[in-house]
Amino acid sequence: GDLVNQASVSTVTNEIDLGDNSRQTTTRLTTGYAFEAELGPASQTLNLDGAGSYRLQLRNTGVLADGYTVEVSGLPPEWFNLSASEVPLAPGGEAEVTLSILVEDCAASGSHSFQVTITPAGAAPAQTLESQLTLAASVAFSDLRPSVNESVGSPDVLFAWHTAFAAASTLRLYPVGPPGEEQIFTTPAGLAHAVQVTGLDRNTVYEWQVQASSTCG
Repeated sequence: GDLVNQASVSTVTNEIDLGDNSRQTTTRLTTGYAFEAELGPASQTLNLDGAGSYRLQLRNTGVLADGYTVEVSGLPPEWFNLSASEVPLAPGGEAEVTLSILVEDCAASGSHSFQVTITPAGAAPAQTLESQLTLAASVAFSDLRPSVNESVGSPDVLFAWHTAFAAASTLRLYPVGPPGEEQIFTTPAGLAHAVQVTGLDRNTVYEWQVQASSTCG
């Protein structure tokens, strides 16, 4: 707000011009402690075992140095990591805090609302920001071998892959072209999968597919 000071004087003698007998000054009062905070994105969808992050922007808009405590509620602590939970800022200073997410629990699939609360050490009120995390239960594959269009010089080939979380897998292998005999192999639940196939025909193109199933779907 504004603080207005006014002073007036008078004399015992007659004055022609009374316009200069008063003066007024205005003093702008600013808050010593103040800050702004922004959290993004507002929502995010991740595959289970897929990493993601949210970014918290902090700005000290007051005229005094202050420190800020950052806390997350609504998510289990094993799901996330904060790059900093205590942030000191000089007047006009800015900082970014990263909230990293990694969830491996299949039962966690679905939408989860959570809050990030910033509490200053000074007299400014705390702020709570809302966001949302959606976890999809689809199985993600990685490190597939042999790679696409890879040529192998041996009739004995190792097929290998990884799943994002523990899952049983089925490998289907068949020659391209005229219908041929399909070979089917299975692997037990796990993260790393491998099948050694022997006796494949030379100079033959094969296609292979992998399917996985787990408690996540």
